[in-house]
Amino acid sequence: MILEDQKAIVTGSGDGIGKAIALRLSEEGADIGVVDINIEASKEVSEEIRRKGRGALPLGADVGNRDEVRNAVDTVLKEWGQIDILVNNAGIALMKNGVKVPLVDMSYEEWDRVIQVNLTGMFNFCKACLPSMMARRYGKIVNISSVAGKTGGFAAPIHYTASKAGVIGFTKSLAIEAAPYGINANVVMPSRVETKLGLSSPQEVLNKRLSQIPLGRFGTPGDIAEAVLFLSNHRASSWITGATLNLSGGALMD
Repeated sequence: MILEDQKAIVTGSGDGIGKAIALRLSEEGADIGVVDINIEASKEVSEEIRRKGRGALPLGADVGNRDEVRNAVDTVLKEWGQIDILVNNAGIALMKNGVKVPLVDMSYEEWDRVIQVNLTGMFNFCKACLPSMMARRYGKIVNISSVAGKTGGFAAPIHYTASKAGVIGFTKSLAIEAAPYGINANVVMPSRVETKLGLSSPQEVLNKRLSQIPLGRFGTPGDIAEAVLFLSNHRASSWITGATLNLSGGALMD
């Protein structure tokens, strides 16, 4: 197992992409801090991981709340003494019936909440985890963005696209700061994925998006999990940092 005895935190891992990431990393030997705002979902995923023989800590936290984030990280460090991998996956879009809200109709509260979760949440966890990683001179940070952050998001609302573009810029800066400490920071940038959120759009929107994907299918949570595993594996990706891994089935080629 390529992550034997490593300790990971995966945010938003109560379901969807985050759950797939948590399960995949655990299959390769990592113990997982399962962070989700829904503590019951976190407990269910943690129990699933434990049944497969790995350690898991259910951690209820709103990633946008710095105190809750600090408590979650402190719990992991108290229990396991180290954090090798941090995956910032938690994110929201605040669509209305699966359709984006135009800027002119967007409330200040909606804007603030999406930025708080998608961008500030990543900042909160990186800030809380970095000192431990720096002290050990090792760490893998993988931040989940979206192709909307590069394309402008034809079907995604502006607060979401802005936050996901911010993830990419943030990670590049972080990669420069963290490199002297042996820490890699990279981005996984998916297109539409088969999750509750990804499939919540009206069928005509889904059909149009599908027609724009050369490989002819949407991504799966498993596709994203494999990419995160690659970037978490020191042997495979030790010389990769500040990179954005495009997972879009060819919908975006750059």
